[in-house]
Amino acid sequence: STLDFACRTMLVTTNAKSNQTVEYDDALVEEFAREIERVKMETAKAEESRLKMQLSLKDAEDEIVCLRAKIEFEKGKVSCLERGNSDYSNQVEELKSCHDKNAEKSLREIGEL
Repeated sequence: STLDFACRTMLVTTNAKSNQTVEYDDALVEEFAREIERVKMETAKAEESRLKMQLSLKDAEDEIVCLRAKIEFEKGKVSCLERGNSDYSNQVEELKSCHDKNAEKSLREIGEL
């Protein structure tokens, strides 16, 4: 029956062999070897370039961190100077007020004489 045939076909194995031989052209093999060496050299150069760029990027990141720290430090100095400026402005206003009062007092005394 068909099922028996299908079971028998499952038991069949094949061992195929190629009876062709491939001859390699020495010039072609040499050309491929040179191409492989060229690609290896390009890959090594590209890797070296990548490593240099990676170091350059790390240096740039470090410089950015340093500059940010300097900016924060300078902001602190500016804030301190602004507070000092405000204090000095208040002192100037107080001195002006005192001076104006003393000037008025002196003018009254002169007027009374």
